[in-house]
Formats: sequence, structure tokens, C-alpha cells
Amino acid sequence: TRDGGDAGFEKITQRMELAPFIQRLLEPPNRVVRDFSWPELWGAYRDASTALDALGPEPAARPGAPRELRTLDWQDARRRLRQASIELHQRLAIPFTALLFALIAVPLGARRARGGKGAGFALSLLVIAIYWLVFTVARNQAQQGRLPAILGPWAGNLVLLPWLAIGIWRMRFRAGEGPVFRPGPWLERGISRLRVSGRESPVGDRRQPRSNRRRWVGILDQYIATHYLRVLVVTLASAYAIFGLVELRGLSDGALRTHASLGSILEYFGYFAPTVLQLVLPLACLVAAVVSFTLLARTGELVAIRSSGVSLVRATVPVLAVTLFLCGAQFLVQDRIAPTAGRRAQEVQDRIMGRPPRTHGLPSAGRWSFGPEGRRLYHYRVYDRESQTFHGFGVFTLDRENSRFIDHRFAERARWIGNQWQLERSWLREFPHGSGDATTQILEGTTVARLDPPSTFAAQDAALMSSNDGSDLMSLEDLGRQIAVLEDRGYDVTRLQVLRQSTLAQSVAPLVMVLLGLPFALWVGRRGSLYGVGVAILLVLVYWAAFAVSRALGLETLLRPVVAAWAPNLFFGALGLLLLLEAER
Repeated sequence: TRDGGDAGFEKITQRMELAPFIQRLLEPPNRVVRDFSWPELWGAYRDASTALDALGPEPAARPGAPRELRTLDWQDARRRLRQASIELHQRLAIPFTALLFALIAVPLGARRARGGKGAGFALSLLVIAIYWLVFTVARNQAQQGRLPAILGPWAGNLVLLPWLAIGIWRMRFRAGEGPVFRPGPWLERGISRLRVSGRESPVGDRRQPRSNRRRWVGILDQYIATHYLRVLVVTLASAYAIFGLVELRGLSDGALRTHASLGSILEYFGYFAPTVLQLVLPLACLVAAVVSFTLLARTGELVAIRSSGVSLVRATVPVLAVTLFLCGAQFLVQDRIAPTAGRRAQEVQDRIMGRPPRTHGLPSAGRWSFGPEGRRLYHYRVYDRESQTFHGFGVFTLDRENSRFIDHRFAERARWIGNQWQLERSWLREFPHGSGDATTQILEGTTVARLDPPSTFAAQDAALMSSNDGSDLMSLEDLGRQIAVLEDRGYDVTRLQVLRQSTLAQSVAPLVMVLLGLPFALWVGRRGSLYGVGVAILLVLVYWAAFAVSRALGLETLLRPVVAAWAPNLFFGALGLLLLLEAER
């Protein structure tokens, strides 16, 4: 306060530094070679090349610096040159790939004209999948220095060039001709002769019509079922090829790093095949049913079938019967073979990738895991991945110097939130050092404890918590046993019940999807099999989206497990049956 004046405050100006995380947000993002323009990329390539030339090819040939420092400088310059060179060649190779795809489409479209648009479309997907696999694997190997930088981006194009040359060369010949031996027509003629010779009867023998009348399956049913199975085999093989290519890309880096043998990779795919049958078979059945009936409509055979007095619904019976048989086969594979095969596949995969083997299933005694430095020993009975909750969570604090327990904490439920644990209905028992008595504290409600984060658990347990708990690798009998044990001990078994019912519901998914796809196949008619493939893919997306939503509602206990698992099948099955009857009218 000044004499004779007004009251006021002094003005102080002080510069305040922003928090480190805010400063990082204000800084320009780090750029890599993928973000460079052509001039910047070419400049980075020249700078790296100049730096490598200045260092020389031999790190030990440069005096005046420690050997380790010279080696690091040389490796860094070589890495920068390799990254810039790979990006340069990749930007040139990808536009050239578009030209190769356009040229390959000419022989594919010309040679596959009689097979319809669907055959050419399926083969085009195979070409793209093979190119993508070769390109990604070769580029990754080039980035790690195992292949030359120029070979990585261009490896896919080198694979397509012979394919293009052979396709253009074979366009000189008519369909069915050419210098390449084709065993298909020869085998079909031989099988047809054997079939005819086995069915022919002597002249004047009138017992043949009587045997035809006793046939359980008519000739028309055999023809439709054979046509459906033929397309199904091709579709199933194509789906497995795509899954195999994607899986092989993930294994390639680890196999090259650990020098895994070809036998190990084949062993993995042998165990891998049954585990994806529940994903591949419904899609293959739907595509095969839709393509089969669109081809029958395109060739006029469906009109001939209806003209002979056979309804469309009756014509679909062989396809439904074969699909029902395949549903039973899928159930047996999924329940009896897939759990064991999945565990074996993970063991082989861990060996190929050089990782420690993982544990599987839900052991009756729960899981144990040490924290960092072995100061705490953790135990949990069940881990719910969806809610990220540990059930039956116990922690033992160890005194390693005196070989004793310091305390024991237990909670019925525990969740890791932020940087602390949230425990529900817990208690803490402390063991004093010496002759003192142990004390116990009962903590009602929800309490907070600062313990080790779950990411510091053992490697297999961290992978288990981030992926799954192995319950999808268990049979229905094992799931039922686990549900009974956990339910008797008071644990929440909603997720396991939904999983058990979903396993049963997925076994009839091929039949449901065929029922849903057949009406659209009959409506597509003569438009071609490509329209049928597009409709089938759209139906697959709609079905699996509905199945995922219904299962999520079951996991949130908004629907009963039986309803959550079977509601999509009942809805889409009834919808497909009604549409099929409408297509008949």
C-alpha cells in the first residue's frame, strides 16, 4: 500500500516450462523413409551412400577410433542406406506390379472363359495372395539384411513374370490343347468307362430297371451332390491356401532366424489345418452351394430339372444332406481333434519362433507366477479376458534373505486399473518376524493395493493374459468339467458357458449358411457365379457380425448363454428356409 494512493499488487512475470509430454506433442512427428518425398528420399539415399563410402567397407581398416565405435558407425550407415534403397525400389516395383496384374488378367480371362467369371476371380485372388506373400517376406528379409536391397521389393514381380510368359505363350493354343500333358480328361474318360462297364447288363436282362427302382439315392440327387462336392473341394482348398499363405508369412521370419527345417513347418501346418476348419468349412459350403446352383442355372440344367417335375426345394435336398453330414464331421474334428492339434501347433510354432513353450488349459490348481526379482509370488484361479478380471487372486510377499513369508493377501476379484490394483472382498494376513502372532485384516468392499503390474508376470502368463486362457483349446467334456468345478467354488462361469454353447452352435453353421445362401443363388440365376461369390461373401459378413454381437451380449449376461449362442442360427436358418420357399413360388 502506498501513502495517499490506491492499493495494488506487484506484477511478476515468470516463464513456465511446459510438461515434457506436452512438449513432445508440440514437436514435429518423427519421419521415416516411408514419409519422404522423392527428392527427400533420393537425398537420404545419397547421404547414406556417401557416409558409407567415407567409412570404407572394412570397419577395422579405419584407424583412430575403438573397433566397437567404428563397427557401430559402419552398421548405422549401412542400415540407413539399406532402408532408403528398399524404399526406392519399392516405389518403382509396386506400379510395375499393377501393369503385370493387368497383363496376367488377359490370359486368365481368355483361358477361363468356359469356367465362368467365378473361376477367373478365384484364380486372380490366388495370384494376388502369392504375390503378397512373396513380396512381404522378401521385403522383410531385405530389411534385416538377409537379402539384397534390390531383390526384396522386386521378388514378387520376379515370381509373376514366368507366370505371365507361360500364360501368353499358351494363348496360342485352343482350350484343351497344348504341349502340357493334361491327365484330367484322360482320367474322366477312364472312370466313365469303368462306371459304364460296371452298370451294363446283358442284352435282354430285365432286372436292371428293378435295381434302379431300389436305389436309395436317385441319379439326379447324385449329380447335384457330386457337382456340389466338386466345387466344395476347390473352394475348401482355396480357402486353406489363403489361410496357409497368411500363416506362412508370420512364420517366415522366425523360421529363417532359427533355421527351422522344412519338416517343422510342414508339421505345424499339419496341426494347424484342423484348428481353422470351423472358420473355413462354413465359408466353403456357402460359396460352393451358391456357385453350384448359379452354374446349373447358367447352363440351363436348372430349367431342365424343373421341367422334369422336380421342384427347386427338392433339388436342394442333396446339398442340404451333404452339408448336414459335414456339420457332424466338423463337430467331431472341433471337439476331438482340434484341441489336441491346437496345442501341438502352438508347441511347434514356439519352437520355430524360438520362444519358450506356452502352457494351456485351465489347471485345477490355478496359475502361479513370480513378480520382478522374485519378491512376490502371484496366484490366480481364473482370468477373464473380456473384463480383465482375476478371480481367486492371491499374493505372497517373500523375504528372500530369511526364507519366509512376510504377508499373504487374497481377493475374490482383482483388476489392474491405471497404476494400481482394485481388490474386491479381500483380506490381508501378516506374519511378523520372530515369535509374534500373525494378524489378519478383513477388508470389506473394494480396496486399492499397489503391487506389481500384470505385465511383469512370467512371459507365458503375460502372453496368456493378452491373448486367451487356453479354454478354446479344450473339448466340450473338459469345458463341462471346468464349469462344474468353478461353479461349485462360487466363480463366475458365464464366459465358459457361452464358449461351450458357441462351440455347439458353430458346428451347425455350415448348414445355416447354406440355407441362407441357396435362395440368393436361385435368384441370381444366369448372372454368373461371380455374383454368387459376392452374395456369399456379404452373407458371411452379416452372419458372423450377428454371431459376434449375440455372443457379446451373452458375455455381458444380457442374454442367457444358450440364447446368445443359438439365436443367430435359429434366426438366419428360419430366414433362409422362408426365402427358399419364396424362391420356389
